[in-house]
Amino acid sequence: MLNAAFISIEENILSTLLYVYLAIEVIFYFIFHFHFVPKANEWVEPQPYRDYGKDRCRIVVRILTRVAKLAQYRGQATREGIRDYILGCFDPITPSTTNKEDIVTFSNEKPLSELPGLRRLSTGATSSTLSSNSSQSSSDLCSDDQSDKEEDSQSESARWTIQELGRADLENLLCWACFGKKRERFLEWEEKEMTRTVKTIEERYGLYFEPGSTGRFKARNLSLDDGNSLHRPLLVYLIGMLFHFFGSCVLRMAGFRRTFTSNGLVGWYRSPRNESAAKLLPYLFFHGIAPGCLFFYTPALLFGLFNDGRAQFLFELPNITWRIGFHVLGEKDFVEGVAQLVNSYLPKDQPISLVGHSFGSVPMTWLLHSSLRSRIRHFVLLDPVTLKLSQKDVMVNFLYTKKVNRIRILAGSELFTEYYLRRHFFFYNSELWLEDIPQTTHSLIFLAEKDEIVNAADIKELIDYHKKASPEQKLKLTYWKGANHGHWIGKPSKWREIKESLLEQELSILQEMRL
Repeated sequence: MLNAAFISIEENILSTLLYVYLAIEVIFYFIFHFHFVPKANEWVEPQPYRDYGKDRCRIVVRILTRVAKLAQYRGQATREGIRDYILGCFDPITPSTTNKEDIVTFSNEKPLSELPGLRRLSTGATSSTLSSNSSQSSSDLCSDDQSDKEEDSQSESARWTIQELGRADLENLLCWACFGKKRERFLEWEEKEMTRTVKTIEERYGLYFEPGSTGRFKARNLSLDDGNSLHRPLLVYLIGMLFHFFGSCVLRMAGFRRTFTSNGLVGWYRSPRNESAAKLLPYLFFHGIAPGCLFFYTPALLFGLFNDGRAQFLFELPNITWRIGFHVLGEKDFVEGVAQLVNSYLPKDQPISLVGHSFGSVPMTWLLHSSLRSRIRHFVLLDPVTLKLSQKDVMVNFLYTKKVNRIRILAGSELFTEYYLRRHFFFYNSELWLEDIPQTTHSLIFLAEKDEIVNAADIKELIDYHKKASPEQKLKLTYWKGANHGHWIGKPSKWREIKESLLEQELSILQEMRL
């Protein structure tokens, strides 16, 4: 009888706990949908354009120049390449009747090579033409010199349009891409820059748009559109916290020390095992979007990539780890925090190796424009998302897709991750242009053929083109046939392959440093 009483009490406790949990989940549901979601959809002032300042026309010309050159490289008509790129930035409002014949020439058409701006692209320009770090490209991209005006005046008989779009549609796209805000928030200089940018598109590429909107397409304005998140129970976030705790315990047992910077960046540091290991390049690792932060990476890092005792830094990016909260560590603070930690533990002139997976390629791109730039001798990208970031693929596959797949479930539809990507992540400061990598840096890129986020074939084409245009750059590509995004994380055979490539390039770097 006493046993039955205990069983009854136990059942009552379990029932009570279940009801309490369900009540908490109901409360969290309302907080999620009526507080978190509206806050996540609030507009945020965009970050300054680091490499372009107020000259927003430059970034448009830089992108379209690359589009034109890659179209020529693959043997595609330049106009078709530009048209496909621009239309890729829009979603159809009505059933699309899009086809190649929608390109319209207004009068006597000239050869594509005679389009203003594109004539210069076909005269043997190398990737340095595209570099934002080059003073020549900085001033020439949107220049108004006499030669440009002469070419522009010759282009009147080569005008063409994209029938599906009107000028208002193009300007709606540029409001987000060049200014990060809606038209009603524009300042006077932004109105002038918008007019100049549209005029530059017309004069350089002969691409004109009829006034108004066709009403057929809507621009994808990432940082202005509302989110596309799915509700997750509070229990999911608690499990994520548990993963983070376990991962932290594993790192501590492996000899890592958790460190904090003055601006809030969290990093893990492990000192070199011995004097011999201290001579190797220190690794700085940046993780991708993942529940539990570094938890799922620890086997690959500890037993595969980082198992040779060298100095190692691991950095946490809490905004992409399924953590509840709207506090964001911006690019400036993140970069300063990384530099602070590196300078705290390493000599001021110590060369370093950056390794990043997926979204981890973004802070690596920021660091190329930081005080650490001259010290970056090795640049290793695993499933990178920063190359051709201004193309539609990453934006659509990650944040706009309605398909239910593992990327959407595990990453793309989580509210706080989406909030960070839509409101605090800016493509114009985060896109990696291969020509921006220092000539002294060895680069290693691993691409998965069936990557669900990026268009791996397009990225491979860009890399192949760049290697031919700039053979002096030290760039190696490994293309994993049949592989998906992040497949390497759970495959020891891939750890060994990556490690071998790392050591092969590092040997060349160390030899160069001795010369």
